Amino acid sequence: MYAPSLAAFTTSSLLADLINMLDPQAVVVGGGLGTSGRDYWAQTVETARRQIWHGPSRSLPILVAGCGIDAGLIGAAAAAWDRLGPV
Repeated sequence: MYAPSLAAFTTSSLLADLINMLDPQAVVVGGGLGTSGRDYWAQTVETARRQIWHGPSRSLPILVAGCGIDAGLIGAAAAAWDRLGPV
């Protein structure tokens, strides 16, 4: 297994574990993972779906965040704005 495949498998295992534990209606992935490239992303999603226990949950939406690599920064800024208000 070469490095990108190992990374996709590791990421998909974490994603599947979170889905198995939390039973979300959708998963949105941002930052570097969300913009990591079509082949890596497709492999990650496909492998995650195989590791989800509950059959109907295997088809839940696993989406790339629209903010790309800035998703974490935008989320942190929004949280600060909510907490502190305009500066």
